[in-house]
Amino acid sequence: MEQALAQEIADALGGLGPVCVPAVPLPDGNGDGVVDCNDGCPADPLKTAPGLCGCGIVGDADADGVAGCGGDCDDGNGSVWGVPGEVPWLDLAPDPASPGTLVSWTPPAALGGLSVVYDLLSSSDPADFDPAECVVTDGSDITAVLTETLSPGEIRFILVRAENLCPGGSGTLGSASDGVERPGRPSP
Repeated sequence: MEQALAQEIADALGGLGPVCVPAVPLPDGNGDGVVDCNDGCPADPLKTAPGLCGCGIVGDADADGVAGCGGDCDDGNGSVWGVPGEVPWLDLAPDPASPGTLVSWTPPAALGGLSVVYDLLSSSDPADFDPAECVVTDGSDITAVLTETLSPGEIRFILVRAENLCPGGSGTLGSASDGVERPGRPSP
C-alpha cells in the first residue's frame, strides 16, 4: 500500500521512475541484490537493466564487444564477430626474387575478428570465379607469388578473398560494375 502511494506521488510530480519505500523489507525476487522496484530486469538474476538484448538474454557471451543479438556471428567465440569485408586493393608486379608475379593486397577495413586468412583465386574469365583455381588457400600473408606460365595471348584474372572463423566466414570477392557480387569458388 505504501509502495503504491509513493509511486502515485512520484508519478504526479513528473514521473521520477520507480520509488521504493524502505518501511518494509523489499522483495528481491531474482536474488541479484537489487530490490525489484529498482531492478529493470526483476526476473533476470544476471541483469539489472534490459540493455541491448533485453532481459533474460545474455548480451555478449564471448566478451568480444559485439552482442549476439547485435549481429555477432558466433557469440561463443571471442575472436570473431562478423564476416570480413572486401579486400580493397590488389597489385601485381614482377617478383624480384623469381621469374613469377608478385601479388600483394591490403587487408579489409573490417576484419570481423582478430585475424583473417586469405584465398587467392585465378580465373581465365573475369566474370566467373566459380571454376577458378585456388592458388592460395587460407594463407596468412598479404603477398603471394604466381609461378604459372601463361601461353601467348592467355590472360589470368586474380581476386583475393578474406576469411575468418565465423560460420560462413568467407568475405566477398567484390562486386561487378553492375553492383552484383562476384561469384567465386568456395574455399576448399
